[in-house]
Amino acid sequence: MRLQCLILLATGSLVWGQVNFYSKEKEAALGERLAKDILSHSTVVENPAVQSYVEGLGGRLAVQFPADLTYRFTVVTDALNGGTHEPLSLPGGNIIVSTALLTAAGDEAELAGMLAHAMAHVANRDSTRQATQGQLINYGSIPLIFIGGWTGADNQGAAIPIGFRATQKTYERQADRDAVGVMSGAGFDPAALVRYVSRVQPGNERIALLEAAIRELPPSEFQRIRDQVRDRVEATPKKPPTLLQPPLQPNERR
Repeated sequence: MRLQCLILLATGSLVWGQVNFYSKEKEAALGERLAKDILSHSTVVENPAVQSYVEGLGGRLAVQFPADLTYRFTVVTDALNGGTHEPLSLPGGNIIVSTALLTAAGDEAELAGMLAHAMAHVANRDSTRQATQGQLINYGSIPLIFIGGWTGADNQGAAIPIGFRATQKTYERQADRDAVGVMSGAGFDPAALVRYVSRVQPGNERIALLEAAIRELPPSEFQRIRDQVRDRVEATPKKPPTLLQPPLQPNERR
């Protein structure tokens, strides 16, 4: 056990109780290389207004994640992840967003939910955790999680070992649960993510899992304040009518 701990200290870290052989520095370097390679084969949207909007929305969500994370957003015209259009979440914080997602989202909250999901993968370090698993079982050619998402987990087929796909599904479920909490904390209704997923993945188990995560959310700040005001109003004795506020007459509404 002591030897195992020394190896982990030397080569990586334990995240969420799982092995990760990538230091954060190595992870960031990997993410930069991957982003450079992907963007060299993609068409970046050269529209400052679009880029600024996505960065601003991402920044609003980013404050819900650990402070040591830096997210960078790039909008491309290339289609990503089939009909779900999930952004690519690269190690270290690069998020690549397809214009197809912007046009498919019904409103800002739906877009925010999909961004939050991708950002949760980065915060949880899912790409390098899964890459570590690939190294441990000698499947060096296994693609990282950013290539898949829920769609990839369903459709990559028998070329990927069953155990590896199961782990990917676990990461996807956790990213959805985290996205629900992040949306709520940032002032977005998490039901918007359910709405989007229901439209692009009807009948998927993901919908039920999202709904369960929403039910588990603690009351929002608005709900707490509203309840406090409601309790105070109900506890305040009714004052007798005055000349400024006479009693209501029958069929009269104030």
